[in-house]
Amino acid sequence: MQGTEGTANSAPPYIIRTIQKGDCKLPFALAGKQHESLKIYFRKDSERARRELITQTYVAVPKNSIISCILGYISLMSAEIAFAGTYSIPDKPRADRYPTQPAIRIARLAVADGARGCGVGRDLLSLSISIAIDHVCASVGCRFLITNAKPESVGFYGKYGFALLDTDENRASIAPIMWLDLRPYVATIGG
Repeated sequence: MQGTEGTANSAPPYIIRTIQKGDCKLPFALAGKQHESLKIYFRKDSERARRELITQTYVAVPKNSIISCILGYISLMSAEIAFAGTYSIPDKPRADRYPTQPAIRIARLAVADGARGCGVGRDLLSLSISIAIDHVCASVGCRFLITNAKPESVGFYGKYGFALLDTDENRASIAPIMWLDLRPYVATIGG
């Protein structure tokens, strides 16, 4: 899988691939106290969580580079979302009879300090949408992509169509749930 950053004539200077053994030991420049949990998860838990089938992590790494490092990563997992009457699903009129709807959670998304603003985060997010549509929705069904966004990330997710779950509890949360309905991205599945 390759990133999509660059012009129509140029490929991005990185590739995105599934995490491999030893990736958690590669340099990953992520400074600041607010990012500490993202770095700890990547260093200590990402490979184990993959082996235990809890999350699947994808990394962005430089292409054609002698020096290897992590430019960013995203971890995905199964989830569900409870809309609590805040969102009606127009093409699924009986959806409200279920307390939750199927989702994929972006459990972690981080971009290295020197790689921010270069499209790595956008490409990792785009990959998660592609995986949801091409593999999960088509195989087992899944309607939403969700995340618990840190305050500094709300604008990033909003730019790509994610909405805040509109409940008092969520609005007061330090990491509110944001969601994206995958249906508009899917032309038709199964004809």
